[in-house]
Amino acid sequence: MKINFETERLRIRPLTPDDAEMAFRWCGDPKVNTYMIYPLYHRVEDVRTWLESRNADDPDNYDEGIVLKSTGELIGSGGMRYHAERNAWEIGYNIRADQWGNGYVVEYLKALIEQIRKVRAVDAIDGVFAAENHKSQRVMEKLGMHYFMDTTFTKLDGSETFPAKYYRRDFPAAEKADVLGAISERRSYRGKYLPVQVPRENLRIIMQAGLDAPSGCNKQTTSLIGVDDPEILKKLKAVIHPPVA
Repeated sequence: MKINFETERLRIRPLTPDDAEMAFRWCGDPKVNTYMIYPLYHRVEDVRTWLESRNADDPDNYDEGIVLKSTGELIGSGGMRYHAERNAWEIGYNIRADQWGNGYVVEYLKALIEQIRKVRAVDAIDGVFAAENHKSQRVMEKLGMHYFMDTTFTKLDGSETFPAKYYRRDFPAAEKADVLGAISERRSYRGKYLPVQVPRENLRIIMQAGLDAPSGCNKQTTSLIGVDDPEILKKLKAVIHPPVA
């Protein structure tokens, strides 16, 4: 999914195939690649092929470029991907070696988490890093993440397997409820009707909030909006009687 925002020092924008040459500066750098899951890129054209293959419209994957506002340079990429099997958003990032130590990754990820929580229900964030990668450990600790368990990961080409740490941060119910405060467009809320169509992402948030509520998404909630998202509809049919058509 595409997302655009700015922080004090960074501008976040979608990656395009035209970024291949700049992206090669980290994708093709052995120092950056040491603990990455993807194999080292050896040609700019291979990076271009990767950029062309990305699905920028995947609603469960936010993957963007990190631009330094002071110079306009693309210095890295990062994002978050939702994993339904563990109900968590996994963080990931790359940044050029010459930009390490400036706090850009933490600045970017803190803002990204905030942006995504405005439009999606985020129960938890997690991340996996090689046990020897202490820089990534410090990044995750600064994001409020904590050790969850030991694990391993293998590079996509099977060339190397690393002992790894799995870190996680769960958001309490009170924090998750803050997501609803970002919804400004509703057809109905607490009896007030608004003649405005609800954005699709807000529909997902409203319905998920209803499913998570003690009342189990009551009929009052479901009568207010039409549901066409197959994932949400499946959950509704499982908890509401009579089933929602």
